[in-house]
Amino acid sequence: MGSDSHYQIPAIDFSIISTELDRGTQGWYNLCKRVREACENYGCFEIVYDKIPLELKTETFSMLRQLFNLPVETKEKNVDPKPFHGYYGRYPATPFYESFGIEDSSNYESFKSFTQLMWPNGHDHNTVVTMMKKLDELKEMIEMMILDSYGLGEKLNSIITCKTLLRVMKYDAPPSGKYANGHYGLTPHTDKLVSTILCDDQVSGLEFETKDGQWIKLSLSPTSYLFIVGDPLMAWSNGRMHRLKHRVMISGEKERYSLGAFGSPLEGTIIKAAKELVDEEHPRILKDFDYKDFSKFTFTQEGSIIDSENQEVDHDQALPVLQFSNECLVPKQERSEEWRAMSTKMREACESHGCFLLLVQEEVMPMRLREDMVMAMKDLFDLPEETKQKHTSPRAYQSYQGKCPIIPLNESFGIDNACQPDAAESFTNLIETMKSMSSKMMELNFTVLEMLLESLGVGKHYTSHVENTTAVMRFMKYKIPPISNDVRDTSVGLVPHTDKSSLTILCQNEVQGLEILTKQGQWVRVPVPERAVVVFVGDALKAWSNGRLHAVTHRVMMSKDIKEERYSFAMFGLPKEEFMIEVPDELIDDEHPLLYRPFSFAEYYNYFTANIRDDALEVYAGV
Repeated sequence: MGSDSHYQIPAIDFSIISTELDRGTQGWYNLCKRVREACENYGCFEIVYDKIPLELKTETFSMLRQLFNLPVETKEKNVDPKPFHGYYGRYPATPFYESFGIEDSSNYESFKSFTQLMWPNGHDHNTVVTMMKKLDELKEMIEMMILDSYGLGEKLNSIITCKTLLRVMKYDAPPSGKYANGHYGLTPHTDKLVSTILCDDQVSGLEFETKDGQWIKLSLSPTSYLFIVGDPLMAWSNGRMHRLKHRVMISGEKERYSLGAFGSPLEGTIIKAAKELVDEEHPRILKDFDYKDFSKFTFTQEGSIIDSENQEVDHDQALPVLQFSNECLVPKQERSEEWRAMSTKMREACESHGCFLLLVQEEVMPMRLREDMVMAMKDLFDLPEETKQKHTSPRAYQSYQGKCPIIPLNESFGIDNACQPDAAESFTNLIETMKSMSSKMMELNFTVLEMLLESLGVGKHYTSHVENTTAVMRFMKYKIPPISNDVRDTSVGLVPHTDKSSLTILCQNEVQGLEILTKQGQWVRVPVPERAVVVFVGDALKAWSNGRLHAVTHRVMMSKDIKEERYSFAMFGLPKEEFMIEVPDELIDDEHPLLYRPFSFAEYYNYFTANIRDDALEVYAGV
C-alpha cells in the first residue's frame, strides 16, 4: 500500500497462512501479535493476500459498474429500513457519492434475490457470491487472530456474532475545473459496524487520520485489502483497539468504486467489553449498549451533529452542521424535546463559532427556487453597467456596487425592505422569485432567532426583535480571478468583515470560496453543501446578547483554480434605525459582566460606515 512517504501503516502478508503456518505454532502467534498491534496503534492494516484471484476481483468491479449504471428508479427498489442497508442516493453533504448495502451477500439465494430485483430478466450473481465467500473466510481468519492474540481463542468462538453486509460504493468525478484540492466523496467518520475489509478499483481517494490529527493518503495495490477497526470492535476491546477515522476525497477525472465486507451484528446484540480485557490497567471505559439502538442513534439529528463536530477544524468542514426539520416549525405549544435540543445546538454553535451550516428541507426552501434566484441574478448582473448604476440608495450597502479597486472581483446589489411587495419593482425578472425567496429566508431567520433566544432564556424578547427588524437582501457576484503571467492568482472576493445584522442567512451556487476566521486566528475554508445555508451572527445580536453569541469574521477568496463565477445572496435581519440595542438584565451576571452600553443601531451603523475597522463594535459601544 502506498501512503505519504513519512507515514506507513503496517502491511501483513496473509498469503503464507495455511501453507507455512498452522494455528498454535509460534509463527502463528507472532502473526497474531502483529495484527493486534496494528489494530491498537493504527486502527487498520494492509492485508497482502493473493488467494483471491485478480480476475475474480476485476469481474466483481465490472458488475458494480453495471449496477450503478441502472436507472435511479431501479436502484431505489433496493429498500431496507436497517441502517447502512438498501440504496443510498446522493446527499447534499456528499453529492458525488452513492452506495448499496446488501445483507448476507455470500449466501447464494440471498444475493440471487437482489440481482433479480435489479435485473428482472436475469443477470450473473455467482461472481459476487464467490468474492464475498472469500472475504468472509478472510474476515473469520482475522477475527481468530485477534482472539488468539488476547489469549481468548479457546474461550470464545467469535468476538461479536455478525452477518456480513456487502456495501458497494461509487464516487463520481467532480465537475472539471472544480475542487482542485479535492472534495468530500465521503465525510470523515468512523465505521459503525464491527470491522471492515475494503478493496477498491485502484482510483485513489481514501485517506485516514492519524492519532496526532494528520490526514494521510492511502492507495491499495491490486492484491491488497484494508482491514478497518469499527466502533463496536473498539468497544469490545475496551478501548485497546483504535477505531479509525477515515474519509474519501475525490479529485481528477475518474470515477472511484470500492466494496467493503462489513461485520453487521445480529438483531438483539449487546455490545460489551470482553471481561478479560478489563483490569486495573484498563478500567471499563464504556457501558454495555444495544447495537440496534446505537446504529439508529448514528442516523439521528444528534448523532449526525456529533459526527460533524468531530471533523477537523482546519480543513474542509469548519462549522457545525445542523439539520432543520419540520420539528423546528411547530407552534410554541407543541414544541418537543427535539426542538429544544436543536435550539441548544444552535446556541452552542453561535457561541463557539458565530455561525453554522443549516441543512434545510425542500418544503422550507425549494431547490428550484434557489436555482431560479441564481439564474435571475445572472441576468441582472449581465445588464449594462449604466443600467445597473441606476439602482441607488442613500443607505450604505443598499445600492449597486461595482468596480471597487479593493475588491475588483465583486459586484453587488442591496435591496432594502426585501420582504415588502414593491421592493423588487426595479428588478423585473426578479420580482416574483425574490418575493418568494425573501419571504422564506426571513421566516427562517426569525425561526433561528427565536430558537436562540429561547435557548438563552430570554424568549420573552422575541416579539420585540421581530417588530423591530427590517430585511435587507444582497445579491453578490464574484468574477473569475484574472490570469497573471499565465498563472491565475488566488484573489480576495470580499474582504474580512463581520456582519452588522442580528442574523444573516446566506445561500450560494456551487462555486466555493467562503472562509471564516476561527477564535484561534486561523482562516479555514467552509465548503457549503448544495442544500445548506450558512447562518451568521452579526454585531447587533452579539452586542444584545452581551457577547455570549460570537460574530464571526469571514471573507470570500476566489481560488486560482476556480473557472466559474460565484453567485450568492443573503438575507440580513437588520434592527430598525430607531431600535436601541440594550443588553437584557437576564444576560448580565458575575460571570458575564456588562460588555456593551446601550446604543442606537442607526448611530452605530453610521459610525461603522465612516470608520470601517475590525473592532468598530468594541470601540463604539464597549464598556
